Amino acid sequence: MTKRFFIFVASMLLSVAGAWAQDIITLRNGDDIEALVQEIGTDEVKYKKFENPNGPNYTLKKSEIFMIRYVNGSKDVFKDEAPVPINVQSMSGNQQDPPIDYATFTQLRRDDNRMEEFLRTNDNALYEQFHKGASLRRSGGSLLGVGLGLSVIGVIMMIAGSNNTDYHGDLTDDGALLVVVGSAGIVVGEALIITSIPLSAVGGSLKRRAADSYEEKYFGNQTTFQPSLNFGITGNGVGLALKF
Repeated sequence: MTKRFFIFVASMLLSVAGAWAQDIITLRNGDDIEALVQEIGTDEVKYKKFENPNGPNYTLKKSEIFMIRYVNGSKDVFKDEAPVPINVQSMSGNQQDPPIDYATFTQLRRDDNRMEEFLRTNDNALYEQFHKGASLRRSGGSLLGVGLGLSVIGVIMMIAGSNNTDYHGDLTDDGALLVVVGSAGIVVGEALIITSIPLSAVGGSLKRRAADSYEEKYFGNQTTFQPSLNFGITGNGVGLALKF
């Protein structure tokens, strides 16, 4: 029973880890493909579908791909053949002309990856702020996923352990061990979920402020005010601020 217990725990943990073990190919039309990248050539990228790792190779042209995010956290961003131009000084004064119109920028804000690359090209200071926020948001999302996975595994183990009794109705040693380990999994999982909340909130706030700052800087006469609720960590703890 003990051997089967450890095999069960190992398989469940591997299943949680496997849920995150894929490359993400982001196309220029905004679609994401869960993949296992096999080869990056001069003009094409070969990959296998994540849900079918033993299946055939698929091919995409690099011109169709915006970015690839790998399992280890690194990424490759593929430049467009016609990159977004860097801002130039307006002929009418010191105000810089935005490289895109307001409607296009509004659409761009809906895609974090494209927004991050746009700011990297056009405003380095705001890019750093947005990139930091995006990294925090991704970390929060990863912690949330792992926390949920551990919590679910913990519940399953506790149920299995509580049903592992002898003929007197008392828990067996293996059953008690399952309950203890399951309880620990739930505690750790809940801790990760709680930790993910401020990371995601602060990251989202940083991203929003970076995009808002760019919008105000270059489209100040076209923006409309929207109240926002900001979550932040201060010297005195955690706080919420409603911006009017």
